[in-house]
Amino acid sequence: MDQLNVWTAPQGWEPDAAAGLEQLRTARATRMRHRRAWTWAAAGGIVLCAGALAFPGTRVLASRCISACLAQTSIAGPASGNKPLPTEGRTPAPLFTLLDARGRPLRLSDLQGRVVLLNFWATWCEPCKVEIPWFIELQRQYEASGVTVVGIAMDDEGQSVSPFVDTMGINYRTVIGSDELASQYGGVDALPTTFLIDRHGRIAAEYQGLQPKNTYESKLHSLIAEKD
Repeated sequence: MDQLNVWTAPQGWEPDAAAGLEQLRTARATRMRHRRAWTWAAAGGIVLCAGALAFPGTRVLASRCISACLAQTSIAGPASGNKPLPTEGRTPAPLFTLLDARGRPLRLSDLQGRVVLLNFWATWCEPCKVEIPWFIELQRQYEASGVTVVGIAMDDEGQSVSPFVDTMGINYRTVIGSDELASQYGGVDALPTTFLIDRHGRIAAEYQGLQPKNTYESKLHSLIAEKD
């Protein structure tokens, strides 16, 4: 029978109950601060998404946005429905050619050989606004490593996207999406929804709703390092 390794206290050692309780309080307070930050971000998103319900053209996506925000108020990790995929389980990302916020065409096929972060969002989606500065930083930090960030704006009024891009200082290509494209990508049941596409043009991961920045960054590191 294998022997268990049992820790033996040094002679004269006594547990420091006060120090242990203080560590527990600190850890709990840290967890609560993070949870409150996520909750307030999601709550703000619910308010703004609800305002979009007043406009018939945006009601479906606004409802999805609210659902995504509600899901984030109780999560301790990635939202349900997120799908990191092993290499053998990946399928080709649907190709598209769309005009960006400047009126220039962008073809997904032109990005073959690069790792692509493809983010479905809208200017009225508050959780989307939380993620955008992260994507700006990821574009700046990993562009030389072969990463390209692409935003797909799902606004019915496409003309609102260009001023928003300028205001936010977005440094990556942002195209005007459509319900047809959303359908090709599995329906896009929530905003934001983000896909990570490997160098061979295959969907490697899908994330629904607001995610921590390190969720994206960790997966990007893995895709950058892939050799196959």
